[in-house]
Amino acid sequence: MNESQILAIYMAQSENVRYLRKCINNLIKDINVDIKRNFDFQVTSKTKILALLYSAWSESQFLQIAFTEHGFNYSEICSILAKKENGIADGWIEMSNIAMSKSTASLSSHIKSQQLTKIKNTITTYIKDPSSLRNKIAHGQWVNALTIKKPKTNQNYTASVNNTLSHKLAALDPVEIHKQIEIHQFLGAIIRNLVQSPEKGHVRDYAANISALDAFLVRTANWSLQTKKMELSKKPTRPNL
Repeated sequence: MNESQILAIYMAQSENVRYLRKCINNLIKDINVDIKRNFDFQVTSKTKILALLYSAWSESQFLQIAFTEHGFNYSEICSILAKKENGIADGWIEMSNIAMSKSTASLSSHIKSQQLTKIKNTITTYIKDPSSLRNKIAHGQWVNALTIKKPKTNQNYTASVNNTLSHKLAALDPVEIHKQIEIHQFLGAIIRNLVQSPEKGHVRDYAANISALDAFLVRTANWSLQTKKMELSKKPTRPNL
């Protein structure tokens, strides 16, 4: 692929990202209405849909950044997409490694290592760890999560209910998913800045971007479905039209 073809993919994927974010924002508004009205089934079912939308938006943003204008060359994109076949978190980590390698002159190896560790820890905590649960939802396991394995010794599969993940499915929190989406947005901005401007924009803005992310994590540390219920209970209910 040449530069113009990469740009065409970036432009197309940017439109997908914007559209999916609008869908997410509208669904969050709907969930908030259901939370306020104590429509528990609607909240739990729409939370699963929100998780699916998050996954779709995450995939979309990943490709958008991989094909960022004046960012990665074609061989680097191929390497990123190959790593992604092992899971989206592996793709993000490969993207981060390549992006950081482009920052050569202005940062010491120690600082680059510290920054890369921070980025990778964020990927693990807020993209990799929650992804297993979203994968269960994507495969139709909305109440009971299953573990299906193919033993090495024969061709027979075994299947069982994964009680740990089933419990996490039942406890899935729309507010927590919303937080993960916002953290994902911070992460995307940091990596995009690193890709597009490793010697200027990244050096200038990294500390501010990380500080903003850390401040968000502190500010939202106690946010949950229960705190959202309390917050919304104080607001007047709009009449049905």
